[in-house]
Amino acid sequence: NISADGAKALSAVLDSNTPLKHISLKENKIGDEGISHLARVIRAKTNTNLIHLDLTHNQIGPNGAKEYASALETSTTISEVLFDDNQVSNTGAEALLNLCQKNSHICVLRLQNNGLTDSGVGAVTSIISTNNSLKRLYLAFNTFSKTSY
Repeated sequence: NISADGAKALSAVLDSNTPLKHISLKENKIGDEGISHLARVIRAKTNTNLIHLDLTHNQIGPNGAKEYASALETSTTISEVLFDDNQVSNTGAEALLNLCQKNSHICVLRLQNNGLTDSGVGAVTSIISTNNSLKRLYLAFNTFSKTSY
């Protein structure tokens, strides 16, 4: 459980272009504050090696998802956005889905168990109907009703 402070310390290491390619931060409670530190490094493009950052189960909300999506808009290294078991809701999910339209390097988006509801289905269908680069989209364990599809 590294929390936001640990994410800040990790960001400093990533800022030095460490040779690490894959980092799993599952279940570390970094929250929106921690994702903000990681987003800063991604936005700065000082690290050109990181291709996989797993942020599953980290108490990240809609604002953190939006900030991460914004940082990844011009990234050419990270190809998988792993956000299962957070609290991004429809707003954060829409930002991450829009990211997939803006960045063709993103080929996997995981949004399982994030509080998406029927009102978020429109964004999902809109993005996947026009996106050619997204190869896998995971939406299980959200609260879609049968009427939404």
